[in-house]
Amino acid sequence: QLKMNSGMNRLGYRPDAFRAAWERAASAPSIGRITLMMHFANADDGEVDWQLDTFDAATAGIPGERSVSNSAAVLWHPRAHRDWVRPGTILYGASPTGAARHIADTPLMPAMTLTSKIIGVQTLAPEETVGYG
Repeated sequence: QLKMNSGMNRLGYRPDAFRAAWERAASAPSIGRITLMMHFANADDGEVDWQLDTFDAATAGIPGERSVSNSAAVLWHPRAHRDWVRPGTILYGASPTGAARHIADTPLMPAMTLTSKIIGVQTLAPEETVGYG
């Protein structure tokens, strides 16, 4: 997978550096098939066209399957569907926005319920850490 950063700023190469990154990866003998990917910064309630247009321009002429659609894009942005999609949270019948009303008109149904109990509360000083190490 070779990921393009289209505005989420979590992972991936910026659009202007993506082609060079693909060329390096494609020329490496240890790398086989390369899937071109990106993750929408906000497909749940926003405009995705500019990110999709940026991805399409940056990857034009580059061979490889493409995957850009998360759960929200699967539901609400069919133009974003490429070779394969990443449905994620909707596989469990959950809304990608966290609001059930957003998926009320779909056949999605919750697949599970998660509950928890508080078993302890710790008061920590500002420099203390939580967890191992």
